[in-house]
Amino acid sequence: MHHFKAWLILVIFSLSIPIAGITVGTLVSHSYEKKYEEIITESIKKSSGTDISNNNEVLEKIKLDNICTESGLNQELVNACNEYTPITYLRYYSILALAFAIGAIALVTMISKIATKNRKALFYLFRPGLFLSQLISAILVVSNAAIIITSIYYAESFYIGRIHVYLIGILGVVAAYASFVVCIKALTPIKIAETRVMGKILPKEEYPKIWGYVESIAKKVGTTPPNNIITGIEPNFFVTESKIICLDGEVNGKSIYLSLPYCRVLTTTELMAIIGHEMGHFIGDDTAWSTKFYPIYRGSIDTIYTLYYSSNSEKSNNNGLIQIALLPALQFMNFFITSFEKAEKEIGREREINADNIGVKITSPLNMAKGLLKVHAYSSAWEFTQEKMKESLLNGKQIINVSTFFSTVCGALPADYLKDEIGNTKASHPTDSHPQLSIRLTSIGVELSTLYAYGLTTPTSDIAIELFSDPTKLEEALSEAAHYRLMQMGYTPTKSDSSDNKINPEENKHD
Repeated sequence: MHHFKAWLILVIFSLSIPIAGITVGTLVSHSYEKKYEEIITESIKKSSGTDISNNNEVLEKIKLDNICTESGLNQELVNACNEYTPITYLRYYSILALAFAIGAIALVTMISKIATKNRKALFYLFRPGLFLSQLISAILVVSNAAIIITSIYYAESFYIGRIHVYLIGILGVVAAYASFVVCIKALTPIKIAETRVMGKILPKEEYPKIWGYVESIAKKVGTTPPNNIITGIEPNFFVTESKIICLDGEVNGKSIYLSLPYCRVLTTTELMAIIGHEMGHFIGDDTAWSTKFYPIYRGSIDTIYTLYYSSNSEKSNNNGLIQIALLPALQFMNFFITSFEKAEKEIGREREINADNIGVKITSPLNMAKGLLKVHAYSSAWEFTQEKMKESLLNGKQIINVSTFFSTVCGALPADYLKDEIGNTKASHPTDSHPQLSIRLTSIGVELSTLYAYGLTTPTSDIAIELFSDPTKLEEALSEAAHYRLMQMGYTPTKSDSSDNKINPEENKHD
């Protein structure tokens, strides 16, 4: 349904401007022809007394479409043809633009159908198809702008006898600028998506325990260990080969991100299952998808944003007509992405389930399931923590250690928390989409009822956070950075009545 809606919107926007051009070209050329016919008829009637207004054979011979193809015309006819012929070009050009738009839609539809049925085709067709769709988008911008400008010019000059030069001039300049932006975007190599995290890079020599732990898991999984380990307070785990921008620099190569707050509520075995899942994305065919397809797929969405901001920029807002010219290009890129969305989601679902089975293989179904349950269930505890951070700032305070505050909140939740709703939730991830928890649990053979029989509890021993050297120092530094970011977003602290503006989660339980 979503894809059909995108297709329908694309058809409307892509075909409306060429159809409007055809309509204007036809009406103006017909009106000009009619006016010329009346002048010639009246001229013949005055000079010879013959009325040819009802003589279709003669009228057909004096039509400008026929006369303008002849040579040796007198100056009066030459002038008439010079005015008439360009008007007909608008109609012909609009017909070509209409045919191009229809062909482009058909081409992308065909490519997406092939890709949906054949995953290898999706892998190999997406990148060239993306370039093609960007190029088509650029052509649509140029052609639509030309049609709009030409239509306004001829419609105004013929029907109202004057031309708003300023309007057409502004439209032309803005259209040229927008066309240039989109053309450059189409010809520029696709920028691989990058990830920004509120995290720090862990040097191997300073954090040998967690590095040894991750390397041992990589060995069990059967893949090479990551080049970088990054930790932060954002509530997720992921691996990527795209660039990651952290608080203390940026890294490339194979990287794994570990959430410190979640490491306070997971056992080391549950964390092993989760890391095994993430490492599973770097074995077999999944490697190609992780390193080549998904970074490009996510990066391609930037093109849509470029077109969107171009159509809603300050310059475009000064003239709504240019927004109309840009909309088909925006809708075409959106249609291209949604055409591959179904196939991508099916592949993404299979990738996640396969990766879950890797986590099961190196631990157990129960440990994998427990880890997944906590990641899903405690996401609301993280939302609560963020709200408390904002509230604290507005009261002139801040939480010293957001990570321990989060674990305190999790520990206070009832053992059957979210039991009835949790199955329909999805885990957050910066680059990939995940299936619902119920689907993932079914694939590894564990029922929700079995999990809740154990209860949703935080560990008191063998806690994953113990794998980090001096985790409190890391957490407090990251907590400070997180509060600073919130302050930049407008959560400015008010004047505090207390000299102590720090909230210690060990002394202040959540309200």
